[in-house]
Amino acid sequence: MVFIFSSICLLLLSTSCKKTVDKGLSFSGKVVNEFTDAPQADVTVKLYAQENSTSGVVGRAKVIAESVTDAEGNFNLSFERTQVLDYEVQVNGTSIFYKEFKLIPDEMYEAKDLKQNIPVLVVSYAQIHLKNIDESSSTDKINVGSDVELSCDCCPKSAQQFVGKIDSTYTCKIPAGKLVTFNTTVQDGGALKSESYTMTCDEGSTCILEIEY
Repeated sequence: MVFIFSSICLLLLSTSCKKTVDKGLSFSGKVVNEFTDAPQADVTVKLYAQENSTSGVVGRAKVIAESVTDAEGNFNLSFERTQVLDYEVQVNGTSIFYKEFKLIPDEMYEAKDLKQNIPVLVVSYAQIHLKNIDESSSTDKINVGSDVELSCDCCPKSAQQFVGKIDSTYTCKIPAGKLVTFNTTVQDGGALKSESYTMTCDEGSTCILEIEY
């Protein structure tokens, strides 16, 4: 009887001492302007998981957590721990340039509650006015480029070229708070002329660049 009682006690003791595995994970922080650290509100942060497949076929990544930043730029993603190949974070909003990056599963499991700010490029606008003032301008060409990747309403990223008698304005999205350089090359007959222009725009503002050639 004593032996049975002791065995029951040991069993209960060992059961109560088992370590509980915490499957709850979280990823939180702020979305901020990469150059000014200003918080970004109304930005959507999504966490995708690429799950392991028992059949050997890699399935599609799926959203396992989603958060929209508050007025202070805070986001908080909570999700359950599972065996995954990869975590991917996608950040998007009307006021920022789209961003995505990876989180390493082992680092996520070790941290459990990962706190990390996400720096993003915030949108401002460059309004570019091109005006050809040359009298004989039918064959003149101007190419406009930049030291940043432009997103413009005029033309494809790789083909910002204008020919002939031009007097027009177009708008490009550029990173706010960053010194941006616009480079132009004008072909007037057989002659080439290059110029550079710089600007820095605040968040959400529009800067105007006048180019006459």
